[in-house]
Amino acid sequence: MTRKRGRPRAADDSLSRERILDAALRLVDRYGVEALTMRGLAADLGVDPMAIYHHLPGGKDAILSGLVEQVFANLRVPQIDGAGWEEQVRACAHAYYEVVRAHPHLIRYVAGDVALVEKAYLNAGSEGLYAALFAAGLEAGEVLHAASLIIDFLHGYSLGESAMLSVDQEALWRRLEQTAADQFPLTRRVLAAARSQSDSIDHGLSIILAGIRSLRQRP
Repeated sequence: MTRKRGRPRAADDSLSRERILDAALRLVDRYGVEALTMRGLAADLGVDPMAIYHHLPGGKDAILSGLVEQVFANLRVPQIDGAGWEEQVRACAHAYYEVVRAHPHLIRYVAGDVALVEKAYLNAGSEGLYAALFAAGLEAGEVLHAASLIIDFLHGYSLGESAMLSVDQEALWRRLEQTAADQFPLTRRVLAAARSQSDSIDHGLSIILAGIRSLRQRP
């Protein structure tokens, strides 16, 4: 008698939701979200593709949603006793940056998907950042804009940083300096300064924090 085919029962495989998401995240981190397919993921796990649907019935969409939840669940903001609002903002920013930096392909994809943005927003430790900005004396609307600016800055910085890893930076600097030699003297001056200083998200954060301080000093 031929057995009817369908979704496997829980006892039919040794998979778990966590194991599937771990394998999917490794694949996305290495090759990008575009490389994530149910067939490819199943091959990596050594199972039939239908076995994955038993744990994640929504297929690829469910996997991506699970990845966002899993990635941001690892976000840990250190508690600093007696810290002022600026130190708290920096702590939140660095914690968020470490997560974003570790998974640039996923973050790039999330930014273009409304449902995933919402899930990331609710799982990304927003309360801690908001608390620091309210402590700075900002109004709710200003907190929203300041937090969005910080997050967008961290996204852009991390994506730019990951892109530069595949570039011959010395050759790039030489081409830029040669191009800017005559027509763009100020650009050449800025490039020279950029090469001589260590790069860090703290430079950009300092500028953003200066803007927040100026809001606090309003009448």
